[in-house]
Amino acid sequence: MAGIEEQLKRIGAASSLRQPTPVAELRERASHIRKNRRRLTSGLLIFVAIIIFLVPLPQLHLLHGSTTSGRKTGSTIGPVGAGIPVLGEPTGAFAQGDGFGEVRPSRIYSGGDSGESLSGVVWKSWGGVRAVGSGLGKYNESGGKVGTGSEELATIVAFKLGTCHGKVMYQALEWFFPQYGQRFSPNQYENICSGTYVGRTSQPPACLSNDLTARRGPQISPATGEAALVVDLTNAGPGSCVLDGYPRVFLLAREGNELSLAQVNHSQFITAAAPRPLTLAPGATAYVAVAKYRCDLGDLQVASRVRLMLPGSGPSTALTISLSDSTASLSSCNGGSDDPGNVVAVSPFEPSLDATNP
Repeated sequence: MAGIEEQLKRIGAASSLRQPTPVAELRERASHIRKNRRRLTSGLLIFVAIIIFLVPLPQLHLLHGSTTSGRKTGSTIGPVGAGIPVLGEPTGAFAQGDGFGEVRPSRIYSGGDSGESLSGVVWKSWGGVRAVGSGLGKYNESGGKVGTGSEELATIVAFKLGTCHGKVMYQALEWFFPQYGQRFSPNQYENICSGTYVGRTSQPPACLSNDLTARRGPQISPATGEAALVVDLTNAGPGSCVLDGYPRVFLLAREGNELSLAQVNHSQFITAAAPRPLTLAPGATAYVAVAKYRCDLGDLQVASRVRLMLPGSGPSTALTISLSDSTASLSSCNGGSDDPGNVVAVSPFEPSLDATNP
C-alpha cells in the first residue's frame, strides 16, 4: 500500500506541475489575438478613412458644377474662351490701345500715333456674327477718321467672329460716319487679331475736294415732269483717288439759304444701282446726276447754286457750282413736305453719263 500511495503522490505532483502550462499558453494566445485584433481594427480604420476622404472629392466637385480640371460645367458663365467673344486683343499696331480684349468696351482707342478713338460706346448687339454700336469720335472734314476734328456720332462694327490664339473674338473692327456719306466696307478694317490695318494701303486714298474740279455737265433730257442736272468731277490731283457712295447735294437760293428738299438715291430718271468704288486717275472724270420733279403748285424758291459734299467731307470743303445760266429749273415747291417736287434724287458716282440713268 505504501508503494501505491507513493506512486499516487508522484502522479499527483506531476499533474499539479503540468496543469498551469495550458493556462499560460491560452493566456499568451489570447494576448496575441487581442494584439492582432487591434492591428486589424487600426488597418480597417485607416482604410475607411482613405475611402471617406478620397472617394467623395470628384462627386463634391461635380455637385458644385465643376469637373476635376476646375472648369465650370453648370450654369455659371465660363471663361471667354468658352464662347463669349471679346473685341480682338491689344497687339501689333494696337498694342497700346484701349478696349481690346474686352466684352462690350465703352471706349476704344487704336493706340499709337493714329489718335483714332471712340468714347461713350453703346452696343446695340453683341455675340452674333456682327456686333454693332455707336460712339463719339473725332471727325475731320478733310477726309475722314483721324484724331483731330469735330466730335461726331459714329457707327462701329465688329465682325469676323472666330478664334484667334485660342480665344473667341471679333477679329475685325471698323467705324464710320454715315451722316457724311460714309458706309461700312468689309474690305477696309483694323485686324485686331494680327494687329494690322487691312485695305487702307491696297487702293488709292479717297478723293478730297481739293483734288477735284467740279463743273456743270452736258445738258440732258430728263423724264417727263422732271428737271435734271449733271455734275462732272475731274481729278486734278497728282495721283489716283477713289470716289465711293453718294455725295450730299444742297440747292442754294440766291440769298444763300438752302432750299428745303429731301434727298433720295434714285427716281424715274436716276439709277437705282448700288454705289461701288470708282478709281479716278489724274485727269479722269466721274459723273453725278441730280433730278427733281416739277412744282405743280408753283415755285417757292429757285436755286442759283448747287453745293456738293463728298463722302467724308464737310460744308467747309464742299464744291459749289453756279446755275445762273443753266436751263435746268431746280426749285423748292409751295406744296410742303408732301409735295413730290420737294424731293431731289442723286445718283452715286459713276464712270459715265449713261451709268447715271436707270
